[in-house]
Amino acid sequence: RAAMQVLAEADASRKLAFLGDMKELGEKEHDFHREVANWPCTDAIDTIHTVGPLMKSLHDVLPDGKRGQHYEDSAAMAAQVAHLVQAGDAVLLKASLSTNMRKVVDALQELGHPPMDNKGP
Repeated sequence: RAAMQVLAEADASRKLAFLGDMKELGEKEHDFHREVANWPCTDAIDTIHTVGPLMKSLHDVLPDGKRGQHYEDSAAMAAQVAHLVQAGDAVLLKASLSTNMRKVVDALQELGHPPMDNKGP
């Protein structure tokens, strides 16, 4: 939730979240994924793109104005990320390591978007 709050407070033309499955959350894992739609900080995020079967639960409950694309795996997301991100966007990528979101990070870096920490310039 802290990472989403940092994105919500970013000074950017658009705020985009690319979220992958959060693993090992137990039998209520789908509920926990859906809850993200109700976090107060989610209101300040323009678009949420999701990847993985658990994040499909979130994708399905997001309001139309916030619902981005849903992908089955990180490779599919990485192949499309260039069409989703524009100069001036603040971007958050968050997922369990096993979702291999590194592919999306690599695709962003190929576009010339270096990773930043949340400490700002």
